[in-house]
Amino acid sequence: MFSTNITRTRPYTLQSAFSRIWKFFVVEKHGPSLGEDAVSCAYRTEESACAIGCLLPDGTLRDRSQNTVGADTLLQKNAKVRSLLGNIDGDLLMVLQSIHDDAAMENEGLKEFTKQVRTGLKRFAKDNKLAIPA
Repeated sequence: MFSTNITRTRPYTLQSAFSRIWKFFVVEKHGPSLGEDAVSCAYRTEESACAIGCLLPDGTLRDRSQNTVGADTLLQKNAKVRSLLGNIDGDLLMVLQSIHDDAAMENEGLKEFTKQVRTGLKRFAKDNKLAIPA
């Protein structure tokens, strides 16, 4: 499974989660994380991670069944995820995840995916008064 190479143990704020997602997709230009069916998204795959998945340290998902459950279920059933993301409004997490998912479903290549994610994240930052990382 893809490694995020992060060892975060303290909870994210909305700004720190946004900054991590921005860095992962816009700066580092990682591609989308699609499940085995290449239609649905997965938190982690062999090649990448999704918006929520890139926030999680390696080993956070206890088993493969947690890789595709809804974010609300994951927060409810996984104490580690809850400790990291529980301070962020669930609806806002879902918007961040939707930015990834919507761009991934277009399936128009990495350049277009990155462009769509960047546009969605800029809009999200403006709507939520967040700083875009330098």
